[in-house]
Amino acid sequence: MNKILLLVIITLTHISGFSQDYKFNKLFTYQSSLQKEPRNVYCNSIDKNIFLEIRNDVYGLYASLTDLNKNEYHRFKIDTTRVENNLHLNFIYEYTNKIKTYEIGNQTFEYEIITEDSIQSKGFIKIYKDKKKKKMVNKHGITVLKGDINYFNIYRFMCIHPYENSKNLNIEMGGIVKSTTFFNGEINVTVELNSVDEANINVVVPDNKIIKTFSF
Repeated sequence: MNKILLLVIITLTHISGFSQDYKFNKLFTYQSSLQKEPRNVYCNSIDKNIFLEIRNDVYGLYASLTDLNKNEYHRFKIDTTRVENNLHLNFIYEYTNKIKTYEIGNQTFEYEIITEDSIQSKGFIKIYKDKKKKKMVNKHGITVLKGDINYFNIYRFMCIHPYENSKNLNIEMGGIVKSTTFFNGEINVTVELNSVDEANINVVVPDNKIIKTFSF
């Protein structure tokens, strides 16, 4: 799946008038112990509040674009054609839905480093009930590959439910989460980084959006 996505040629149905152009230049692939298939998420290394996923459901191949700057979710149907060795994806806009974000309230998050070297750090993201930090409600053990760009937004979006859309929740980790373990209810979950790849995808959302109202 990863290799195909990196070789696709992206096209879009014609959109007249004003539109919103989204650019994605990174592809993160993580594997969860709860899922058979890896999860692929495109993001922008500068704008930390937009995410793109390409998935299959009962209706076929589709794309979901999450824009936390505007608290909007956009869905596209995808038609595919293959010409020689290139796979063409045609994004066909379907609808837009408003996103409801989970309020953090008094809960407090902190990253405690246990060990580190020049390549990586290991520690815990601790989630407390309130600012007094007397009751911990969850703890994520993480390994971070050090880098110039902080990609906590990808980790939050993929792993910290129900805070995935809470754009104000940001922890400076100084890199990319390589692996993590945490409890989801009574289940111990492990998530591993498979790959980080360069990408070049532009997706356009029309100005005359079709608004649908339902909750995620």
